[in-house]
Amino acid sequence: MILNRLIPLINVEDLDVSLDFYRNALGFTVENRHDLQGKPIWALIRHGEIALMLNRPDAADSNARRQRPSYGDTLLYFYVPDAQAAHEELAERGYAPGPLEEQTYGVAEFTLRDPDGYELACASLLGPQEERTLEDEDDD
Repeated sequence: MILNRLIPLINVEDLDVSLDFYRNALGFTVENRHDLQGKPIWALIRHGEIALMLNRPDAADSNARRQRPSYGDTLLYFYVPDAQAAHEELAERGYAPGPLEEQTYGVAEFTLRDPDGYELACASLLGPQEERTLEDEDDD
């Protein structure tokens, strides 16, 4: 079997609210969407090579997810060029990112929750960027 792409699908309570968050906070654009009776029920969003599907099922309840502790479930992990700059920008714009921390595995990272409580991590590699790339991490 050959797998050549992964596009996570997450279920959300209000697709309009989620689309606003992913567009405004993270810079995603809507590549495709389907509406039912004038309301969006599914969308494919993209930011460069990153794609994500948002789906509004008939019934979605995000309360339990919103209450989970950090790293309590699935986490969407995004690499950014500068985690500190991303953290500052999101905080200035009112998105309340978690604390920026340097991890022993060589990244600076922070987490952020989307409107449905999905946890997103934003990380950048520590150390000289010319010497270390994401491909180097695959070798670790």
